[in-house]
Amino acid sequence: YRYSLLDGVKEGYLINPTVVDARTEITTELLSEKGFIVSFTDDAGEDQQEAFKQREFEKRFVAEATNQLFCKTFLENALRDPISGEIGKSVIFAVSQNHAAKLVQILNLMADRMFPGKYQSDFAVQVTSQIPDAQQFSINFANNNLLGSANFLHTYRTSMARVCVTVGMMTTGYDCTDILNLGLFRPIFSPTDFIQ
Repeated sequence: YRYSLLDGVKEGYLINPTVVDARTEITTELLSEKGFIVSFTDDAGEDQQEAFKQREFEKRFVAEATNQLFCKTFLENALRDPISGEIGKSVIFAVSQNHAAKLVQILNLMADRMFPGKYQSDFAVQVTSQIPDAQQFSINFANNNLLGSANFLHTYRTSMARVCVTVGMMTTGYDCTDILNLGLFRPIFSPTDFIQ
């Protein structure tokens, strides 16, 4: 049996994604055939060049400004919960567990500036295999009680945490009907991974 994204949209269970492009000069070059070329002087004083490709982002090549831009773009464009007006429940996919930790830190700092005192660093949460009880975190997120229930509206139950940052735990088979935003903060090489 096959049930496609288009079937889900046609039957009203899903909506077509809206793409927000947060490309930088660096990420554009990383995706190019040549890659992102870095010029430097080695220990012997010789001028060198090294090319980095998309698979090396946040592995051999780290660009903090790119992570900042991804997070800023996400916060500025994230769909809002239609009832509470808060940033809708979101899942962001990172390159690695270390990348996920960085993104959580950046998102929590930015959210604290945007919404002073509202989330107490609980806006974004890392949900990866390194985190104790991560599987329970993903269940709690789906059940609207990750880090407790928010008190935005007394008659409406939703998670205090608005964003789960993961690498691969919340992909295949994860069912959370009220997710409004997906952030792909890593290269996706497989159409199957993209659709899931």
